[in-house]
Amino acid sequence: MLTVHDLSFIRYPDFFSPKQRLWHTAVRPAMLLRKAAAVAAVSEHTKADLIEMFGLPPERISVVTPAASSAFVPASAEAMADIRRQYRLERPFFLYLGVIEPRKNISGMIAAFDKIGVDADLVIAGARGWLCDDVYAQAESSKKRDRIRFLGPVPEEHKAALLSAALALVYPSYYEGFGMPPLEAMACGTPVIAGHGSSMGEVVGDAGLLVDPHDLSEIADAMDAVSADGRLAADFRARGLLRAKKFSWEKSAESLEKLFARIFG
Repeated sequence: MLTVHDLSFIRYPDFFSPKQRLWHTAVRPAMLLRKAAAVAAVSEHTKADLIEMFGLPPERISVVTPAASSAFVPASAEAMADIRRQYRLERPFFLYLGVIEPRKNISGMIAAFDKIGVDADLVIAGARGWLCDDVYAQAESSKKRDRIRFLGPVPEEHKAALLSAALALVYPSYYEGFGMPPLEAMACGTPVIAGHGSSMGEVVGDAGLLVDPHDLSEIADAMDAVSADGRLAADFRARGLLRAKKFSWEKSAESLEKLFARIFG
């Protein structure tokens, strides 16, 4: 059985380094898919991409969605205060959590942050990725550069408290096969602002604000709305908690059991 998380290396090859593109070519995905007894996709969107790009019959592909770790729950007031002290987060903040690379559209997020009217910081947590230097340069030249914080990679045990303390997770990615940070944010009761392309609609549904990742004003308006309208933010917190419960590892295991039963009879 072959599991496919996304086909971003085909859809957006420019988002990958020459070395990464060479590796994706060398593994010969078409051959792997052809030889696989069955194919599992992490979302309906990835399934649709497999059908479009490789001509796979729909019946050969099963959708097996992942879930958030049980560690992602709303943090206590004490845990949020501790994480704020540890990272010196004194003001309200928007959070990005993930690798710093072009596909995640962090440049668009920073440009949108320059437009917002709310008095808040932008906190970017994650490891350096391919072509990330431009992101740091853009932050340094931003008119709000004193309000943009880079935390670098953060330990897994800090993520739930960081998410819980944030005004919202901002994740305007151009393309995701599934997108774990928005699901983890919803499990923590944190409002989500995410790019409306690819699989994000499947993950977030009506429990967050889906925006055009190419429209900076739309991203900025969403950030302003979540921070200025307490009722809207509270509604998204409640919706997100319910939405996150639709994804569980138990359901994933059941889907895999059915798939294995079909393969092995």
